[in-house]
Amino acid sequence: MAWDTIRCLRFWSGDTHADAVADNAAQDAVYAEIVEKTFDPKLLLSALTQAVSERRVTMWSPVDKEQDLIESFNADGALPASDKKTDRVGVYFQENVGSKMNYYLNQAVSPGQAACRADGKASYRIGVDLTNGIPLDAAKSVSPSILGTFDREKLKPGVQRLIVMVYAPSGSQIVGATVNGAAVQLVLFHDTDYPVAKLVLTMNSGATSKLSVDAVAAGTAKKMLAAQVTPMVNPTAITNVPLDCASVATQ
Repeated sequence: MAWDTIRCLRFWSGDTHADAVADNAAQDAVYAEIVEKTFDPKLLLSALTQAVSERRVTMWSPVDKEQDLIESFNADGALPASDKKTDRVGVYFQENVGSKMNYYLNQAVSPGQAACRADGKASYRIGVDLTNGIPLDAAKSVSPSILGTFDREKLKPGVQRLIVMVYAPSGSQIVGATVNGAAVQLVLFHDTDYPVAKLVLTMNSGATSKLSVDAVAAGTAKKMLAAQVTPMVNPTAITNVPLDCASVATQ
């Protein structure tokens, strides 16, 4: 109900202060109606359970017993842990325009691996495709509260910009990255034992940005490769794909 109703608010046809006030007032009315119709204890518990299972709600407590309970429900937002059979990567999205345009965003993540190195360590590639499906006439057809602070960010209405953080498996090494097929320089970070690549992608209306991050596994054991991804409005397609050694960085 919420998204369908909010979509109906896209009556924006000007740029006056009065229009913005009316737009916000209409949204407030919708949100009030949603709260009134959904604040049922059973429904609330069901929604919270779903939100936790989808990693949309995470928790932390400084009290050990409480934190243990949170972890028992997998609600602690832990980073992806690898094991003897599977190496896990994290792909995390952060909207960077102060908008609600993620409704129009479609994501696909494609982990791939191959045996390309003389030392026996697997070569990994984490591919990410992001497509901006917002209407080309977003400036006229989409509410300014959806479009966010594009003017302050010196962007055209409807342009989406995301920070993408790729966490390679703990102990591995990130060795390269591309955006739309072109190699890019990375400023590498670490979060505990996880190497992290940070990239910023900007997408015009109707455009797709493709990035890939290459990494070398920590050990020589043959493992599956899996991905943990930020939960978004639209489901993220996660598909393991073959990796061509001819395209892999070997350092």
